[in-house]
Amino acid sequence: MSTQVLPRRPRPVARSFRFARAAIACAACGAWAFAQDQEPTQATDLAELSLEDLLGIEVETVHGASRRSQSSLEAPSSVALVERSDLDLFDRRTLAEVLRSIGGLDVTNDRNYEHLGVRGFNPLGDYNSRVLLSLEGHRLNNAIYDTAPIGRDLPIDIGLLERVEFARGPGSSLYGSNAFFGVLELRPRTGGDIDGWELEAGAASFGGLESRATFGRELADGTEWLVSASAFSTDGPTLTYDEFASTPTGGTTRGTDYEESYSFYSSWIRGDWTVLGGYGSREKGIPTGSFDTVFDADNRTTDAQGFLDVAWRPELSADTELEARVAYDQYEYDGFYLYDTTGSGGLAEEPYLDDAHATGLSTSLLLTTTTWADHTVSLGAEARRSFALDQHAYDVFGDYVDEERQRTDWGVFADDEWSFADRWRLRSGLRLDDATDIEPELSPRLGLIWLADECSAVKLLYGRAFRAPNAYESFYGDSVSLKPNPALQPEEIETYELVWERVVAGRWRASASIYHYEIGDMIVEGVDPSDGVPIFQNQERVTANGLELEGERSFDGGSRVRASWSLQKAINDTLDEELANSPRQLGKLGFDTPLGYDDVRFALEAQATSSRLTHDRDRTEPFVVVNATFVTQRLGEGVELALGVHNLFDSDYYDPVGSEFQQDSLLQDGRSFRLRLSISR
Repeated sequence: MSTQVLPRRPRPVARSFRFARAAIACAACGAWAFAQDQEPTQATDLAELSLEDLLGIEVETVHGASRRSQSSLEAPSSVALVERSDLDLFDRRTLAEVLRSIGGLDVTNDRNYEHLGVRGFNPLGDYNSRVLLSLEGHRLNNAIYDTAPIGRDLPIDIGLLERVEFARGPGSSLYGSNAFFGVLELRPRTGGDIDGWELEAGAASFGGLESRATFGRELADGTEWLVSASAFSTDGPTLTYDEFASTPTGGTTRGTDYEESYSFYSSWIRGDWTVLGGYGSREKGIPTGSFDTVFDADNRTTDAQGFLDVAWRPELSADTELEARVAYDQYEYDGFYLYDTTGSGGLAEEPYLDDAHATGLSTSLLLTTTTWADHTVSLGAEARRSFALDQHAYDVFGDYVDEERQRTDWGVFADDEWSFADRWRLRSGLRLDDATDIEPELSPRLGLIWLADECSAVKLLYGRAFRAPNAYESFYGDSVSLKPNPALQPEEIETYELVWERVVAGRWRASASIYHYEIGDMIVEGVDPSDGVPIFQNQERVTANGLELEGERSFDGGSRVRASWSLQKAINDTLDEELANSPRQLGKLGFDTPLGYDDVRFALEAQATSSRLTHDRDRTEPFVVVNATFVTQRLGEGVELALGVHNLFDSDYYDPVGSEFQQDSLLQDGRSFRLRLSISR
């Protein structure tokens, strides 16, 4: 594949300081907010309450950091929370849009998939395999590529989520593979939350249309049920790429950046039983001419994912709970690529077909008990059997990949929280994992937590996690563009982190984290020196250091301001160079306020990203994207109208992309509009 290098774009002085201004604004707003009155709003005499009562009043609970509910101050992680109210207020329509608002995270878009970066690590071409994505405890990473779907390929509509949690740091001691940089937990709404019906319709720039219908009830006996269906489509913008200026269209393509998706979701809860089921499918046009395909042609990928999850959560005694779960998963991928094969004696624009199919069954047991004084102990075991891990690639000339396999993964773990003094907690955990064709992995975790006062905590954290090679990395290969490597072994990460947090519910919150991580045996695409064919190998080591600051302040008039700033540096020690697609700084600032009425609000946010290296070692410019949303509920009871403007000032900004592209970075969308109407009864 020939890869052209984009000319280096000029960086005027005014633009080079754009990110710095945003970072200074974030820090100034945070400092100003936290210098204000810091007294809690509760009238209760806090001095008369126990520490546990204070934590229950002052601090929200989280789940993903420990696989059980606990206060965020006591969680062995720095946890970011995004509530349903913010999903509506800031008009988040995909999980990727939610993640862009979280400190320390960045998302890039190559106009086929959206890729999540965590703490300076966002390798080009990765499919979000280093974050575990869970829906109410059900693993959503697929079995072929380990992809965590964060775009329209997510098999549940974003409007059905009650909360999004991101527990930063290694989580393999509880979750096994893929919980490498953190655990992303989605908490869905239930039938009782809906208790009626909701209809939602929206229109957006580039011919975008979306809709959702949801019905849910809580019956007299406590049973809750919910069913929902949603759909989305867009034509996408008209795009021009100078790399294809010699093509008949002069490098301009129309209607090839389209996207269509639909999803179904249902839940049923009765007593100790919970049943979840969902299915989603998404087709995406590829307008970029990647992988040397014909430009301005109908190249496309389709991803479909379905699951059924049954969980039983009885309370065995006053101090012991059990969770037993069994689940079925299915994943389908189809790639349709058009190539000019006239040089091989074929027809112009001959299709090359690439597909993958996976089915699997998983089961798990989790026992949590406080039987022993001052200890909360969790014991667990889980197993997954992939009955099909099938990958194929073919065209009219023959079959290139015909790989069909099965795989078994299992793990056992123990976790303990020891309250060895009034305000001290010691967290320790260990998990053993094993799987077909890889060596066993031990994943330990330690955390020392000091509850400095009723609303503050200091955490000293250590953890080790791993990511097992997936079926694509180990077994996909046509011996020309890629060859298989069944000898691949897991990559590992060790993380050290110091966290300070303070939370006063209803008023303000602040946190600071400093971390260091080391990645060994990193799986990257290299070249076999014996024949020059690309192959995935364990061959690189990465180290990183970073600082994260976050804050949020609420005011008596109903206004809020929130800010975060991340300073991070990730280095490839093997090559002694900075990682590609790794921003040194991220700044995020959000503000929302009522406009004369409590049910009319305006929200404004700015997201700043510093420059990043491309795969050709060029640099993108730093940028700031500003989004605005107006939301009103004054049209009638249960009626909400939202108008969102993305990239308000029409900034030009580029995301780095992998070596399979002719471009080394892609221009992202300019100013766009989105109108959404919701009716609930």
